[in-house]
Amino acid sequence: LVNSLLHDGVNDWSRMTGSNYANICEIFNSGGTTAFAFQCTGTTSSANQYLWQGAWGGGQNWLTQSRDYSGGSFQLRFRHDFSGSNYICEPHASSGQRPFATNRWYFVCMTYDNSSTSNNMTWYYGDYSQSTLTTITSPVEIQSPSGNKATNVAQYPALAGGKGQVTRPFKGNITLVGCWTDILTSGEVTTLWNSGAPYQFSNHSGNLLFFHDMADLSGTTISPETGGSGYTIALTN
Repeated sequence: LVNSLLHDGVNDWSRMTGSNYANICEIFNSGGTTAFAFQCTGTTSSANQYLWQGAWGGGQNWLTQSRDYSGGSFQLRFRHDFSGSNYICEPHASSGQRPFATNRWYFVCMTYDNSSTSNNMTWYYGDYSQSTLTTITSPVEIQSPSGNKATNVAQYPALAGGKGQVTRPFKGNITLVGCWTDILTSGEVTTLWNSGAPYQFSNHSGNLLFFHDMADLSGTTISPETGGSGYTIALTN
């Protein structure tokens, strides 16, 4: 985890400005996967910190946030928008758990198919200081979805924040970000986890949209290790 984006939790954001942003917004259509590595270094003025979302600003069709901070521990929450009620879930077996700790690096992988309101997300996560990968196939459902999946109406996906009235910037580091257009198997995710040793996700290139290892920085633009200019990141503050 040599290279990462450091965000101050105040006014740092990383915006996906490449022309292929719509592929990220719709990654879970008929089944998709995203994975990333992160560490949260503390709380901010927002109770919820936007960590990785499928749109920039309002009209998100999906987002991941860190939240529920207490005693150095916190939870992650995923939301996918539907026309009725949104699908909201957390990666634990029972309500009230906080499996993540500040100032620790984690691997997170999420697979989901939004074509049916009966589908659950599968979460995988692991602490990079250890070798255990946790799999949650029946996450706690904070809210059940109804209606049709939302269509993205905003501009771009973003790491570590939003825009306009709802910024909720993330405080910490993010790296090793990738998206695939299919649902990776548990064996494939185990390969990405690599027993807790950081792994170049581009080695698993089947149906890979892009992979960012945050190594190719030019000014305020980061180019992906795999995926081309359609998946560049612009740094803003």
